[in-house]
Amino acid sequence: MEIFTDYFSEYYLSQWFLAERNEYITIWCFEKTGARPLIKNYRVLVEHLGIDAILLVDGGIDSLMFGDEPEPGTMLEDSLSILAVDELRILKFRGLACLGLGIEHEVGYAHLFENIAQLTKDNGFKGVSALSKTMPCYESYERAVMYTFDQQPDHPSVICSSVISAVRGEYGNYHLVKRTEESVLNISPLMPIYWFFDLKAVARRNLLLPQLRLTFTIDETWRVMQKVRGDLALRKTPPFPLP
Repeated sequence: MEIFTDYFSEYYLSQWFLAERNEYITIWCFEKTGARPLIKNYRVLVEHLGIDAILLVDGGIDSLMFGDEPEPGTMLEDSLSILAVDELRILKFRGLACLGLGIEHEVGYAHLFENIAQLTKDNGFKGVSALSKTMPCYESYERAVMYTFDQQPDHPSVICSSVISAVRGEYGNYHLVKRTEESVLNISPLMPIYWFFDLKAVARRNLLLPQLRLTFTIDETWRVMQKVRGDLALRKTPPFPLP
């Protein structure tokens, strides 16, 4: 059996599908690049598989950052994915789903809710749906996640472990995996909620995309993001909408 020393949960997820469901599932992965190669790679895959709809799923919510927030989280790779799929105008559907609200400590949540309100005005917010432990789809999700954790115990997903904890009814500074024990967690019932958006509306509000569009390498995208954010007047933090 081949052993991976780096994080590669997709490999073990494919193993789980075969062992649990007797299904040979191909999981396609993209190398980290700038926008132009990523757009090209998406187009090749769309043509190869005959895809007519893409729903991007963000583990976390920093894909909803516009770029002018003081605490935008780690929005760069999310922005590149949004840009690439937004370019695929041939698709009949382009959507974005976010799961794990409250997990990322580096995100300004007051601005997150402000952004969701703006997307609602833009008719870009499409509703929510919560995971619960009695859902067959959730039961499969938890089994698959715990299988990948067992295969790579040094690399459990903070997002997935927090979502599972929340669905199980845990609350506050609860740690499902050892990886998080040195940090403070705020497990809450908000974490298992999926938030759905029209991807085109999110792309229009992202202030980084116009300048990221012509990038080729991931290092170049980082420099562009820093330049764009350096030129922006960052928003002041509004009152936080939750106690």
